[in-house]
Amino acid sequence: MEMYFYYMDKKRKIHRTTSFEIWRQNVPNSLHLETIVGKVRVSTIFFGMDSSYFYRITERPYLFETVIFKGRKSEKVGRYTTMEEAVKGHRKIVRELTKLHKTREKK
Repeated sequence: MEMYFYYMDKKRKIHRTTSFEIWRQNVPNSLHLETIVGKVRVSTIFFGMDSSYFYRITERPYLFETVIFKGRKSEKVGRYTTMEEAVKGHRKIVRELTKLHKTREKK
């Protein structure tokens, strides 16, 4: 089974290639969302490679990933196949953390 690389063009359209060089040249066009909630950083990125490739978790490639960072610890909390899913997932996690943070501040 062939390994594919995925990249975004300047219009954020996703393309698939087997060329590492083409992928590398297009890395600057990638999506990166970052939000700070209290002492926690939520980061969602366009990974550019199918993170389910070695596990064959799904037929659709997981190209986006959300990770929560707190100090030196990190936790993967979401993997997505489309940019729309990734943005929606990022916002949902930020809303949940914001609600939790506000609840803790009241105590």
